[in-house]
Amino acid sequence: MGSQTVIKYLAKHAEPEAEIGRSLTGSFGAVLGIPVYDEPAAHLKTWVAMPRPEQGPLLLIAALNARTDSAPEVHAHNEVWLAGVRALFGEGVALPHHSHQFTAPFGTLVVVCRSAPSRALPRKKGVGLARKIAGDIALSTHEYGDIAHPWLYCTDADAVLPADYFERLPVSGPQIRGLAAATYPFDHRGPPGAVADATADYECWLRYQVLGLASAGSPFAMQTIGSTIAVAPESYAAVRGWPRRHGAEDFYLLNKLAKVGAIRRLGGAPIGLTARVSRRIPFGTGPATAKRLEEGLAVPRLYHPDTYRYVGVWMRQLRAFAVDNAPLDAWRNDPAFDPAGQPATEDAPAPLNRQLLQTVLDELDVDSRAQAAVQHAKGPRARLRQVHGWFDALLTLKLIHGLRDHGLGPQLTAVAADELVRRSGHFTERPASTLAGLRTLETATCLGDVGPVLLRP
Repeated sequence: MGSQTVIKYLAKHAEPEAEIGRSLTGSFGAVLGIPVYDEPAAHLKTWVAMPRPEQGPLLLIAALNARTDSAPEVHAHNEVWLAGVRALFGEGVALPHHSHQFTAPFGTLVVVCRSAPSRALPRKKGVGLARKIAGDIALSTHEYGDIAHPWLYCTDADAVLPADYFERLPVSGPQIRGLAAATYPFDHRGPPGAVADATADYECWLRYQVLGLASAGSPFAMQTIGSTIAVAPESYAAVRGWPRRHGAEDFYLLNKLAKVGAIRRLGGAPIGLTARVSRRIPFGTGPATAKRLEEGLAVPRLYHPDTYRYVGVWMRQLRAFAVDNAPLDAWRNDPAFDPAGQPATEDAPAPLNRQLLQTVLDELDVDSRAQAAVQHAKGPRARLRQVHGWFDALLTLKLIHGLRDHGLGPQLTAVAADELVRRSGHFTERPASTLAGLRTLETATCLGDVGPVLLRP
């Protein structure tokens, strides 16, 4: 490849295990990274049937890990998992950094062991560092080896990948230009019961948030789930790889990647994720499912539907500020604020509250920060990109939380989601279920490329 960005990253910012990429020989169709923490060996059965890229064998890099504060049973379960690997694929060949290479039906499996107490990951770095280890090895192999696909694929140990997983993204030509990453569709699967219901409720939350952001015109309307991401190598290096965080590493990675290139939201058959209770990370599907099982589903959890109307007001303000040099308080004249205070109807929701938005914007100190964000930008397009480089996915989430905390309280899943679906005008008949409606709407409206780099004056 010879990219200076990649070479510099590998020299200065990669994990020591990236050296493994130099020692791998042979040609591969694609490379896939998976963090493994306290996983049942039974999931290895799906690995045996892992799809194989059309361009050649798959290189799968598994970062087997535990943290310094992990319970003894985590280490024990990891040992059982590693024994399962050897039972399926043999003893393997030793590589540097306590890793082993195995021959598998899909191609080559490399297991990096960061599970032993002497090599465990720091307490606060966890899954993000595990993903980074696998990602850095994948990047090194791209740079110094022979891999056909120009992508660093990432998923989780429980994921079931669709047969055409490796054929969805372009591998050459103009279609790949400008792309920083891609996200695959997903769904959660499991036997009927309380766990499946709780996971479905959380999946509603995930889809509702993306649909709400899309309705508001946010350039960050995308799923941020680590098991569904593929990253372009140079973009990966440009943002210094996966954040070393114990949770939300996927959100922070995509937030940064969206500022250097477009994020492609893919359609097609979904990745199957297991509906299960898990405490591997402090937040995400497993902990959210556990919380719903403890508290029940009759708890308001979805942001108020009007939240996204406020976000939409601010998105329009940012655009006017960047493109037309509009004052930062011009949003107060937005038609969403009706001074007459007319009551809401089915076709015309209630007017928004200027003071509520003003309070939250003041807390975020938007006036001075917006000016600083664009002070060196030349021209409307550069200003537009810079302003969303500042007011990014993280600040958008802080705006949403501020609106919630200052009185725009959450609603029950069915109430909030059904209102968002109704406002979309997409359906002529009521969907079979809340989740089915959200899945259908997301497929219809939230595919294709997204990100602030795509914005035009």
